[in-house]
Amino acid sequence: MMKQSFKMAYGGILCGLSIVFMFLSSIFPFAEYAFPAIAGICLIPVVIEFGYKNAILCYVVVGMLSALIVPNKESVVLFIVFLGYYPILKGKVETMKNRILEWSIKILWFNLAVLFSYYVVIQILGMTQVLADFEVAKYGILLLLAVGNVVFIIYDIALTRLISMFLIQIRPKYIHKLK
Repeated sequence: MMKQSFKMAYGGILCGLSIVFMFLSSIFPFAEYAFPAIAGICLIPVVIEFGYKNAILCYVVVGMLSALIVPNKESVVLFIVFLGYYPILKGKVETMKNRILEWSIKILWFNLAVLFSYYVVIQILGMTQVLADFEVAKYGILLLLAVGNVVFIIYDIALTRLISMFLIQIRPKYIHKLK
């Protein structure tokens, strides 16, 4: 049985690390997609060690704190709308027996999240320059979405490999020694 103090410290460290990556998205604006993705990846050990409920709690904490302190609001929206909870959701979706249905749900969810993200950025945050960029490249939007889907599939496969590496190499060697 894991001590409650260890759980709190471990979860707090991973939440703090996620917030650091979110803040880095403002320092390195060219990485405004990568750092929210990495921040979400930091929450994977919480799912593995403490379950989905605790991971969702960490996601909410990181999302709220990011919304308050991270200047790059577009990266905050990306974290909150998709990249922060997807590593948590991934485990639930992958319990399905039908791989085609599993991938269909993942890709549909990704596309809905992308559309909702841009809606939030344009309509709620008022970043209308994004809309102006879309007007210039009307047909480029479809190409961008297609490329985004390919990148998402690569991201999902990379997440699977990272989770496997954590379970096989990192967890037995380091995490269990700390308990």
